[in-house]
Amino acid sequence: MKYFLEKEALIVAIVLLLIVIPVAYAGFFDFLKGDITGRTSQSLSASISIGNNAPNISDVELAGQTLAPSSGGMRIVQASFLANDAEGTSNLDNSTAKLNVSYVSLTGAGTLSNENTSCTSANIDSDTINYTCEIQMQYFWDHATAWTVDAEVKDSNNNIALNSSNQASDGLNWTYSELVASNFSDSSLAWASATPGNTNQTSSTNQTMENIGNSLSLQIETTVVDLSTSGSATYIPSGNVSIFNITNTDKIECDLLNQSATATPGANPLIGVNNTAILWLKNTLRRGAGTHPENANYCIFDVPADLANSVYNTDSGGNWDLTTGDSGE
Repeated sequence: MKYFLEKEALIVAIVLLLIVIPVAYAGFFDFLKGDITGRTSQSLSASISIGNNAPNISDVELAGQTLAPSSGGMRIVQASFLANDAEGTSNLDNSTAKLNVSYVSLTGAGTLSNENTSCTSANIDSDTINYTCEIQMQYFWDHATAWTVDAEVKDSNNNIALNSSNQASDGLNWTYSELVASNFSDSSLAWASATPGNTNQTSSTNQTMENIGNSLSLQIETTVVDLSTSGSATYIPSGNVSIFNITNTDKIECDLLNQSATATPGANPLIGVNNTAILWLKNTLRRGAGTHPENANYCIFDVPADLANSVYNTDSGGNWDLTTGDSGE
């Protein structure tokens, strides 16, 4: 009896096994066929730019040149350079082309640098591009001899080409020349009517001057000529005229100190000497953006008592002169 039961159990197990295995196998084959929810594959695109050689830059045009500022304004400097890439011009990234100019100030004022990052391009051959860039140069920038220029461009693999050979140490720097230039507010000088015997008569107009070049500073000279009138032997001597860069309610420009003492330009008014240039301000009119102007204030500190009722002017003796020049700093 025991043997019969064990045999019966075995038959049942075999039957169950035969039932389960087909079901399991059916699910496995369905999986292989992909008949389940979700994606089992994805298409991918792939690309890579191959460029083993960095570009090379040559022929930076500014080397050895001398350029002059534009008085009171901006000078547009145009320069070009050549970039060569062994992988061809299409491997150069034109948007990265730029020039940089710089100098170390001879006055110890520090380093100035300016660059342009918008350059035009023109293909020279299959692997060479000519880049032309514009750089804006301020009129007051230093006229040092150590201006340098750097050229730069990258390729599509971010390899960079930099040409910094145009340095002073290589003798390939370029020069921004000195410009001595000034601006005057007017071309005439006038007084309101005066009475013979009057004193301290300041002109109703004056001259305002600006440094519109790149000289570090300027000096100012003036030439005063005797004022005369037609049909009369009387005149206003130039020695009765003083000039100063400061005026106030006390009419400091009319100070008579210079008749008996040696004046210091910029510290005391100077008195005119007929038709003779007098240096009355030195190391003034400093350069820079929004330059600091100077004024020329003229005073007739003694109106001669014997003058006729007339107009006294420069028609006979010649015009007065106001001149600026490099102070030598």
